[in-house]
Amino acid sequence: MAHPMLPDIDKARMKSNPHRFVNSVIKKSIEDLEKLGCLKTNLVIKLFGGAHMFSFITVDSILNVGEKNIEMARIVLNELGIKITAEEVGGTFGRTIELNLENGKVFVDTVSWGRKEV
Repeated sequence: MAHPMLPDIDKARMKSNPHRFVNSVIKKSIEDLEKLGCLKTNLVIKLFGGAHMFSFITVDSILNVGEKNIEMARIVLNELGIKITAEEVGGTFGRTIELNLENGKVFVDTVSWGRKEV
């Protein structure tokens, strides 16, 4: 599980924490998993987040980081040949994610529509 804040480490001035960026944290996580013997074909990828949280920023603005994060995640995973099996992204509300490590189930809680399994 990763919780990056910005889409692209290549465009950042400060690159000291690659876990802050979607493209670098995905690549590093997959690389680490492969070193442990995991096969990309066995990974179950679920994508969450990317909400448009600030009404003063227009949806098409360069400052709409949530949408850019979603787009970057899709691009990187596609480049790596990894399919997204489920997603709950975008919107104008935050999410709380609960991952059950024993069975892989993910529950998403929001103020808007409560709790659901994804």
